[in-house]
Amino acid sequence: MRLPLAVIPTVIRLARPLATAAGTIGDRPGWIVDAGGARGEAAPLPGFGGEAPEACAAILSDLRGRGVEADLPGDDLGDLEPVLIDHPCARAAVAGAAAAWRARRAGTTVSRWLAPDAAALVQVNGLGDDAPEPVVKLKVGGDPDGDAARVRRLADRRVRVDANGGWTAAQAHRFLDACGPLDLIEDPVAIDDPALASVAARAPVALDAAIRRPEDVERATGCAAVVLKPSWLGGWTPTRRAAERARALGLRVVVSSGLESAVGLGHAIAIAAALDPLGGEWHGLGTAAWLADPGGLMPVDGRVAAW
Repeated sequence: MRLPLAVIPTVIRLARPLATAAGTIGDRPGWIVDAGGARGEAAPLPGFGGEAPEACAAILSDLRGRGVEADLPGDDLGDLEPVLIDHPCARAAVAGAAAAWRARRAGTTVSRWLAPDAAALVQVNGLGDDAPEPVVKLKVGGDPDGDAARVRRLADRRVRVDANGGWTAAQAHRFLDACGPLDLIEDPVAIDDPALASVAARAPVALDAAIRRPEDVERATGCAAVVLKPSWLGGWTPTRRAAERARALGLRVVVSSGLESAVGLGHAIAIAAALDPLGGEWHGLGTAAWLADPGGLMPVDGRVAAW
């Protein structure tokens, strides 16, 4: 049996633009993939992650009418895997829809279809200075002194910062001199900047933008964590492989949103629940507040129910 695939162009709408050191993120095109009434999402973001939107649209268009094998485990796509190998966003969409259909047929959640011991609730960090969650992530860059002051104002919470590779070595160290304790500092400098090691010696560094394939995890040697975005890695199977590699290196694994809509965010939350059954990590999935339509995924006390 094959599940017919329908591809529905959409617009991923944010409640407000998000300013980062790598550019401001606003509304953008996306694609919903429907497999037998179950949905996945392709959400490339130029300059941040995933294949080019034009390439994503083209490969999804080519899949119309082909269908995906229904009777496969997890998010396995069978004979579609080689077709999608260079299209992680498209794979995430098709695989998410297939996994959701299989989970529904099995009478379970997507997360527990992927891993029977998946957590029911996922701990998530908030995003932005006004986020209410116990763990908060701030986008920083350009003003080390001002950013350090923002961190100090949140001294009652665990703070993560994300410079999107936008600092020089001098700026990163100036920030660390003034900011106080951090839970994580993501991409403080460019990945090829030799100063990365000196920053990692002072603070818990996480790599994000450098991790777009499971094998990229090796680049995080000497760091504290990797940030894995299922929407841009290709869904469950590549994200699981990346997590396994990271843990073998002694790294923390944080699953994160790519500011996709509630469909893609829901799948990322399911993947986090499957990868973190004990719920010990705080994942970068508290982004529903940034969506025009949060889709029922707003955290409560820093936790959100897994699909």
